[in-house]
Amino acid sequence: MHGTFNMGLGMILVVDTKDVDSGSLVVGEVVEQKGPERVVLR
Repeated sequence: MHGTFNMGLGMILVVDTKDVDSGSLVVGEVVEQKGPERVVLR
């Protein structure tokens, strides 16, 4: 299936770190930087 179909993450929610449940999978974070804003995926 992974070779044929896009088996991506599906739905991603952007929330404050204090609102993340212990069972959640964190896939990235928004960080402050100089220049354009971007999302860093781990």
